[in-house]
Amino acid sequence: MKQLRDIKMICWDLDGTFYPLRPEIWADIFNAQYQVIMNHTGWSEEKAKEEHAKIYKVRTQSSQDAVARICN
Repeated sequence: MKQLRDIKMICWDLDGTFYPLRPEIWADIFNAQYQVIMNHTGWSEEKAKEEHAKIYKVRTQSSQDAVARICN
């Protein structure tokens, strides 16, 4: 059995990339992602949602990756 000192990284899959997303947190996750986009780009919420929709599920199945692509 590995010891805690052997752990290199812990990550959480909040956006449902690796397992089905819990519907009760869906809106909070997406609102946080839109806020990151707005903070980074200066866009309105409407523009952030529009640009996110152009990438998420079209170019990537990860909503987090969509945010990363928009924010470079």
